[in-house]
This record gives sequence, structure tokens and C-alpha cells, in this order.
Amino acid sequence: NSNLFPDLNLKMTRLDEKHALQHIHDRFSNYTSRVNQLTDTNQKLETLLVNSKLTEEELKTIKEMYEAELKEARHLLEQNGAELSKKHDLQLKTAAMVRDLTSRLEDEQALRKKSDETLLSTEQALSHKEKLLLAASENMTRTDGR
Repeated sequence: NSNLFPDLNLKMTRLDEKHALQHIHDRFSNYTSRVNQLTDTNQKLETLLVNSKLTEEELKTIKEMYEAELKEARHLLEQNGAELSKKHDLQLKTAAMVRDLTSRLEDEQALRKKSDETLLSTEQALSHKEKLLLAASENMTRTDGR
């Protein structure tokens, strides 16, 4: 059969080869398209990775700055707390001192009032005795002069 129609067999073989080559060409075209697509995706992923690393480094830097500021703020809070505690202690001591001095002032004022009253009473008694002495002296002078 194949000897009877040699041109037909040759045509079929060439046609099969053409279809096989077209199939291989299509597969190769699909393969190169896929390689190009994967290359583009890979480049995009590499760009994302670089950006991610930069962002990570920026975040690390910001975190370190934040932690340094937080440490400084805690230190200032500790200092302010210590100063506030000292001022509070001083205020308590001062308040106790004011109470003590107020009490002593009230005691001194009471003693002063008592001393003033005693002095006034003594002055009045002295004035009265001076009047009696003057009257007695005048009586003696009159009795002597008679």
C-alpha cells in the first residue's frame, strides 16, 4: 500500500512533521512565556524583599530610638520621683516645725500676757504703796512741823 502511493506517504510524513514541529514550537513558546513571566515575578519578589529588608531596618532603627527615649523618660521619672519624695519629706518636716513653732509662740504669748498682767498688777501695787508712803511722809512732816 505504501509502495503504491509513495507521494501520499511522503506527504503524510511531512504533514506529521509539520504538526510535530508546530506542537514543539507552541510548547517552546509557552515555555519561554512562562520563563518570562516567572522572571518578572522573581524581579518583583526581589524588589519586595529589598523593600521589606529596608523597612525592617527602618523599623529596627525607630525601635532603638523609641527604646532610648523610653529609657531616658524612665530615668527622668525616677529622678523626678526622688526629687518629689525629698520635697515631700521636707514639706512634712517644715509642717511639723511650723506646728512646733506655732505652739511655742502661743506659749510665749500666754507667758507674755501673764507677765504683762503681773507687771500691771505690780505697778498698781507699787503706785498704791507710793501713795501710802507719800501720805505717811506728809503726815510725818505735819506732825513734825507742829
